[in-house]
Amino acid sequence: MKARQKRHDILLGSAAVFAISLFLVRSQTTVADSSWMKAMIPHHSIAILTSSRANIEDVRVKTLANEIIKAQKARNQRNEVASRGHRKKWRGLIKN
Repeated sequence: MKARQKRHDILLGSAAVFAISLFLVRSQTTVADSSWMKAMIPHHSIAILTSSRANIEDVRVKTLANEIIKAQKARNQRNEVASRGHRKKWRGLIKN
């Protein structure tokens, strides 16, 4: 009986940890501005890497890939500057 209760408690505890973790990830409650900007740099870098290494033959798709590379590099630059707290420089990089 004790082993059954222990398994039940472990299962219930695991479900609670999963639910809380899922909520925190989905809500982004624990993510502040600077940590979000730092986290986006690798995300954009993956887009740059994928677009630059793709074996693309279609001219239209190659153009799109080059536009993605250019845009993601600009976003990385803005995120790096902003995450360092250089708000003045960051505002100058944003185009309206």
